[in-house]
Amino acid sequence: MIRVSCDSPFIDSKLIDKGINLFKKSNYDMVTNVFPRTFPKGLSYEIFKTSILQKNFKTYSKKDKEHVTTFFYKNSKKFKIYNYSAINDYKKLNLCVDTNNDLNFLRKNYNKIIYRTFI
Repeated sequence: MIRVSCDSPFIDSKLIDKGINLFKKSNYDMVTNVFPRTFPKGLSYEIFKTSILQKNFKTYSKKDKEHVTTFFYKNSKKFKIYNYSAINDYKKLNLCVDTNNDLNFLRKNYNKIIYRTFI
């Protein structure tokens, strides 16, 4: 399963392709770029085995059911998680669109931001 939040309109398909390739060639339970975060918010993805989701869903808290993958991070010692890190640390940059302010900021600064290389 691939999880990308709907507030991420600038997600890069090349970034997800890299994650898929890593996942396919490995025995990881999850491949992500948010554990720890080095990519900007809005370029986050998580790829994980549906079998481990099904196996553990009965023990999920209400928050885990809402956010799906928090369970894996809280129990990271039980799972094989690979984090794909950015070349530089961009975790302070926000490319999510949750509010009108986010949208206005990105409209104004899109060309400056989008030319950065995150991969």
